[in-house]
Amino acid sequence: MVSTKSNRVKLDRKHLPLVVTATLLVVMYASGMVFYDSFRTVRFFVDLIKGNAAVGICAVGMTFVILAGGIDLSVGSVIAATTTLIATLVLGGMDPFLSFGLGVLFATAFGAIGGVLIYRFSLPAFLVTLAGLFFARGFAFLLSMDPLSISHPTFEWIMDDL
Repeated sequence: MVSTKSNRVKLDRKHLPLVVTATLLVVMYASGMVFYDSFRTVRFFVDLIKGNAAVGICAVGMTFVILAGGIDLSVGSVIAATTTLIATLVLGGMDPFLSFGLGVLFATAFGAIGGVLIYRFSLPAFLVTLAGLFFARGFAFLLSMDPLSISHPTFEWIMDDL
C-alpha cells in the first residue's frame, strides 16, 4: 500500500487479490459467528484447522509452484492415489508407518518424474501434469474401485491423540 500526500491510503493493484481474500475471510467468519453459536468455540476453530490441514499443506506447495511460474494439475489425483495405496497396503497387513513411508516415496517419485519430464525435456507443465492427473487417477482405480475403510489400532491411537 502506498500513502498519498492527503493522508489517504491508496491500494496498489498488486495487493488487491490479497486484500479481497482477507476481507472475504473476515466477513465469512464474522457472519458464521453471528449466525452459529458453535463458531465462537475454540473447539470449532481447532476442528477447522485439523480438518483442512491437508488442504493447507497442498496450498503451501502449490504456492511455490505458482510463484515459480508453473502449474500442477495432478495434485488431487496424486493425493487420491497415495491414500488409496496406503489404505491398500494397510488392509493387506503392512505396518501403517511403513505404508505411510511408501506412500510418501510414491508421491515424491511421482512428482520427481513429472519434474524431470518438464525440466529435462522442456515439456509443457500443463500437459505433463494433466497426463499425471490421468495416470494417478488410473493407478488409484487399479488399486481399488471400492471405498476403503481402515480399522487399525495405530489409526485409533493417532486419532485419540488429536
